[in-house]
Amino acid sequence: AKARDEALDLLVRHASTAVDEAEQAGRPLDLDVVDFAALIALPGMAERSDSLLQLMKFKLMKATMQEQVRVLDAAATSGAVSLTKAMASAVADALENAKEEELGSAVKALVKTDLHDTKCNETLQRCMLSM
Repeated sequence: AKARDEALDLLVRHASTAVDEAEQAGRPLDLDVVDFAALIALPGMAERSDSLLQLMKFKLMKATMQEQVRVLDAAATSGAVSLTKAMASAVADALENAKEEELGSAVKALVKTDLHDTKCNETLQRCMLSM
């Protein structure tokens, strides 16, 4: 257990340094969206939700709906509020054009966040009715 804790601590420090460096350089994080979802789950990353959103915004908005759902789920689970709100909005927008097999996971992730705005609620209701 001690080795695992040390490995996690090292990973968290490395991730924090990478986020700091990206912020200072004003460039996006060099991560794909799936790895970004894993990064959010690390201890201390939820508190950096605003910075993480800014660093990854371009990649997140261009991501597939499945990738956005993974990030939304990770953000909601870790308590990264601003990131959760942004991803809930992006997923709600993507619902309009979602394939039927994607709807279930997207709706489930949105309902789980409990942070949706009026637009998101209306989109969810339309989706529920069409399912």
